[in-house]
Amino acid sequence: MLLRPAPGCLALLLVLPCLSQSLPRPRLPTNLPATVPGADKVRSIPQTPGQVFREAKQGEVSQLMAKALASKDPEEQARIYTEILILDPNNTAAFQGRKDALEKIEKRQADEAQRQVQTAQQVEESLGKEKTRRESLKKAENAFLAGKVEAADRYLAPGKKVAPEDPDIQNLDALIQRELGSQKRKKWFLIGGGIVLGLVAIILLILYLRIRDPYIEIVSGEGKGKRYAIDKDHICIGAVAQDGAGKNDIVVRDVERMISRFHCEIHRRGRKVFLIDCESANGTWVDRRPAPPNKALRIKSGAHIDLAGTCTLRLGFERRKKK
Repeated sequence: MLLRPAPGCLALLLVLPCLSQSLPRPRLPTNLPATVPGADKVRSIPQTPGQVFREAKQGEVSQLMAKALASKDPEEQARIYTEILILDPNNTAAFQGRKDALEKIEKRQADEAQRQVQTAQQVEESLGKEKTRRESLKKAENAFLAGKVEAADRYLAPGKKVAPEDPDIQNLDALIQRELGSQKRKKWFLIGGGIVLGLVAIILLILYLRIRDPYIEIVSGEGKGKRYAIDKDHICIGAVAQDGAGKNDIVVRDVERMISRFHCEIHRRGRKVFLIDCESANGTWVDRRPAPPNKALRIKSGAHIDLAGTCTLRLGFERRKKK
């Protein structure tokens, strides 16, 4: 008689092999002390190939980590950490170490690029200064030899700015400044001499003008040819000699009776002579221009004064007669 297993037992028999493969196998310690009973038997148990591979990989990773930590070169560290990640992709320490090393490499490369740019700028600036120094020195020398000292000083200014310690520039600058000082002294001497001569001329002119006095001469009309000296601060001119309290210094008569009794006045202020029309009935003209009533109008030597269109006077100056 053949026995048949129950359906539940049959399913359990089918599942047990799979569970036995998925469950981790216990790893027996192999480094037990000799005093522990059965330690020699445990050590003698052979390890599986997977265990040997994992232990070898872990030892290699440890050695690489120690080498990376001891290294000061970021490029070497990045290479070592990359090898560790190939062996152990889940190693977070190696991942972070590789990231830090790559950042150091990038920063060092950026610093190096910046240094190269700065070096290139310094070289370019140095070449530009040297070019400016040579051109400035050459132009200044040519101008100085040609006698153009001020132009030489202007040409040398850029060279003095970029190379103030250059001996050639310093020597040429000393020659230029010495010549400029000499020219400045000559210039001030000529200016001083010119000022003195000008003052002398002014004094002589003042003395010459002081000995000349103004006068009024009748050039047309009744009394033509008569001359009257302006020897007071003001002189009254009119058709009558006196009318009440008013009195004229120069009496000009005309048949047509066009000139007012008190026609105009002549005022003297130093060397300046002014005319004032005293609201005359028929007006006063100076060089064919009407004189405004009651306003001082300056007249110069040779000016013609027309009184009402019937008589013309002329202002002149003559040497003062010796007393």
